[in-house]
Amino acid sequence: MDRNEMIQAVQDLRTYYERAIVGRTIVGKRIAVPRADGSEGYALAYGPEGNEPLPTVINIHGGGYILYRPEYDDEFCEGMIDRIGTAIRVFSIGYRLAPEHRYPIPVDDAYAAVCWLFDHADELGIDVERVAISGHSAGAALATVMCLKSKAEQGPKFKCQVLDCGAYDIATSALDKPQPEGAISVEESAVYDESYVGDDKALAREPYCSPLYATAEQLRGLPPAMVITAELDSLAHEGVLYARNLAFADVEVEMDFYKNVGHAFSITSYEPPETPDQGRKQALVLEKMAAFLERKLAD
Repeated sequence: MDRNEMIQAVQDLRTYYERAIVGRTIVGKRIAVPRADGSEGYALAYGPEGNEPLPTVINIHGGGYILYRPEYDDEFCEGMIDRIGTAIRVFSIGYRLAPEHRYPIPVDDAYAAVCWLFDHADELGIDVERVAISGHSAGAALATVMCLKSKAEQGPKFKCQVLDCGAYDIATSALDKPQPEGAISVEESAVYDESYVGDDKALAREPYCSPLYATAEQLRGLPPAMVITAELDSLAHEGVLYARNLAFADVEVEMDFYKNVGHAFSITSYEPPETPDQGRKQALVLEKMAAFLERKLAD
C-alpha cells in the first residue's frame, strides 16, 4: 500500500481500538518523563505513596508500535500491585508511535524513559537492585530490547523480564507466519510492520528491531525471562524460537504456552475474554506473571 493508504489504515485502527479505554477511570498517576529527543513524554506510576525504595516493575505497552499508550495497561499494572504479595511499584512507560515515528525512535524513547527512572530512583522510591521489565506484544519486544541495549551500553540492570506474546521478528512477512483461526489478520499485521520499518529488510533484521536476530553473544547474560505464547497467535512460533535462543545462550527461561487463546490475552483492555475458559486462562497467566515477578524481585 502507498503511504496515504497506510496512514489511513493506521488511523482506522486507532479509532477502532480507542474504544477500549473510553470512559475508564485510570488508576495510575501521571508523571513527566523525557523522550529521547528531550521532548516531554509521560509514564503512569502505581504503588504506595512516598519514596521508600521498593522492588519495581517497568511495563511497556503493546499495539504494534502504532497504537495505544500507557493507559491501556492500567488494569494490568494495578493488577500486579494487587497480586504480588509484597509492596512494589509499577511504572508504565510510553513512546512515540509509528508511522509518524518509525524505528528506532520507539526504542530510543523507551530506553530514555528507563534510564530516567533509574536516575531518579531516590525520589521515585525505586530499589535499583530489584527492577523487572515487562511488556506485551510490541512492548514485549521493546522490553527485551531494553535488556539487550542496557547490556551493550552498561546501562540499567534488570532482575528479570516478562515477555507476553512478543513481536520478535519484524523481518519475516506476515504472509509467511502461521495464521491460526482467530489470529490478527495478515492485512492488519502488515500495517503494523510496514508502519514501523517500511520495506527495509536489513533494518528489520537489526536485533533492536527484531530480537529474534540477536546473536548468542548479545543474549548471553540477559536477565531471567518468562516468555508467554498463545496458540491462536501468529506470533507464537517466533516466541518459542526466541525462548529457545535465550536458553541456548544460557539465559534462564520459563516458557508458558496457552492453548485456545489469542494474542495478548492477558490484557483485559485489549480484548475481554469471550468464554469462561479464556477468562480462567487470563486469570492464570496473570497469577503466574505475578508469582514469577515476586520470586525474582525477592532474590
